[in-house]
Amino acid sequence: MDRINAQGFSQGPAAEIGPRIESALARGETVTLQISGDSMRPTLKPRRDAAVLEPLQTWPPRRGEILFFRRANGEYVLHRVLRLTPEGPIMNGDAQGWTEGPVPRAQVLARASGLLRNGRLLDTRQGAYRAYVALWRLTRPVRKPMFACWRAVKRLLGRR
Repeated sequence: MDRINAQGFSQGPAAEIGPRIESALARGETVTLQISGDSMRPTLKPRRDAAVLEPLQTWPPRRGEILFFRRANGEYVLHRVLRLTPEGPIMNGDAQGWTEGPVPRAQVLARASGLLRNGRLLDTRQGAYRAYVALWRLTRPVRKPMFACWRAVKRLLGRR
């Protein structure tokens, strides 16, 4: 498994790391991507977690799947499929209230087949993980106030 460290991935290094990931995936390789952004919290925490990416074999993807794709502006993103349309999936970061898409098939590079958390591999096809995803999707309408409350509690406790 090719491990590509993508520290600061969403900022400058994407120009060099993104094409390396695309190249490895085009060769059919599996890539482990270190998480650096906050858009997939609480599922994926930056600098703690990594996503195991494999080339996308089937289309369309399933609702709830995490996909790695390249935006039209060249940015690389790892977000979850919220819903499917004939034009492509509508994507959403777990920590975001807004969506993007539809994302055309040509921009989707891989799916996350597993998540590495503290050295433990979580298979994204397992029942427990899929149940978590189903429950998390139900929180979407209340995420904004939920995260605001969480930040307020952290401030009161003096945590960042």
